[in-house]
Amino acid sequence: GIVDLRISNITLDDAGLAEGIHLYQAHTYLEGVYSEDHDGAGVLVEFSRVRANGLNVARNGGPGIVLVDTLDGTLLNGVRSTGNAGAGVLVLQGTAQLADFLIESTRSDLAAGPGDGIAVGFGGHIELADGRSDVNQGHGISIQGATGVLRAGVSATDNRGWGLYRTCAEGELEVQTAPTFENNGLGDQVSCP
Repeated sequence: GIVDLRISNITLDDAGLAEGIHLYQAHTYLEGVYSEDHDGAGVLVEFSRVRANGLNVARNGGPGIVLVDTLDGTLLNGVRSTGNAGAGVLVLQGTAQLADFLIESTRSDLAAGPGDGIAVGFGGHIELADGRSDVNQGHGISIQGATGVLRAGVSATDNRGWGLYRTCAEGELEVQTAPTFENNGLGDQVSCP
């Protein structure tokens, strides 16, 4: 596993890569990791199963955390994502659980994305518990063409977009405990029939 690592200022190389940490086909854990100020994503995980406790990503030129086709059992606990571009946490085609998270101040970027705190798409699946997604330039939580579960203690406030944006016809959302959505620019949440 990776424990007590601080990595920063990775710049774009000749191969076009600039992630702080890139895990590919790995089964590992991260604990007490800080990945900050990179030209690309703070953490990129592909085709892997990762367990994390205390994962901090900030001010990256790409999303804070990108999960691509991650495997069942991927659990991120204690995520702190601040000031990243495109998305705080982006889940594509894989599955992930987030607990005890704070995603904030995600900024929009033409190349990286609209600035959603948490974005799930392309058949991804997310389970959220005990966390906040606040003051993002996009939506607090965006689930498009994907599925999700909202457990106790989830909130999204003061985002420029919706607190919860979802595409109703593509994917399902299970709400186990009513989340808190307040003061979002476009409204609290998209209503589905």
